[in-house]
Amino acid sequence: MNDVEEGGLKRLTANILTLALLVMAGYGLAVDPELKDPGCPAAQAGQSGFALMKELHSIMAPAWHTAYPNKDYAAIGEAVDKFGAMIPKVKELQHQFKIAARQEKFNAARQTFLRLLDEQKKAKAANDNQAMCAVMPDLHKSFEEMAFYLLPVRFTEYGSLKSIVSQMTDAMAKNKNVDAVKSQMDTLRVRNGELRKAALPEDLAGMEKDVKAAIGNLDQKCAELDEACQGNDAATIEACLMKLKAACDEFENRYF
Repeated sequence: MNDVEEGGLKRLTANILTLALLVMAGYGLAVDPELKDPGCPAAQAGQSGFALMKELHSIMAPAWHTAYPNKDYAAIGEAVDKFGAMIPKVKELQHQFKIAARQEKFNAARQTFLRLLDEQKKAKAANDNQAMCAVMPDLHKSFEEMAFYLLPVRFTEYGSLKSIVSQMTDAMAKNKNVDAVKSQMDTLRVRNGELRKAALPEDLAGMEKDVKAAIGNLDQKCAELDEACQGNDAATIEACLMKLKAACDEFENRYF
């Protein structure tokens, strides 16, 4: 590759990256500084509308990732004061849990978080920097657990099926694109089969009979759509697709 070609390639790469960032920003993707780690439950909870978790994360992130490893006692002390001001809001945080086990785990994590905040506050008041820092790992862990249990149940196989159903309903809603729906049927069959065989997430295991029945209902709706797609009646295909979407909505409303 000569210099001209290499220069052109670099410019093309830069343009593509710029365009990608603009598109991501336009869709609100990966541009929020709070979501530096997409695997962080607290960041995800903040992005999901839990304003308190976003506010707490703005305190925890620099304290945990920077102040704690650097033994910056002054910065950790500032975080202690900021967390202290948030305690009433943490105690008052309410969420409509659909699974009792998740509510119990959230409550336990919150109690641990509050207890550790109190320990850290006392350590600061006693000018015990070592004790103030020693609390950080467990404090961070309980904070992440609080955030995790606020998020929907993670059921990968169901999410994969739902993504295809969403693509189908979008295609049908935009321009009655029956061909686009039909073209996704092979993928829907595969993902429906994976869902039927999937092990349930831990938090759904205690409701196995009901959840399996709901998955059976999804399976039936997929079969009805599959049968409809053997023909070309757009109205029938759309009706079956809407029934499948409704079954997905019911599944999520009941368990997620």
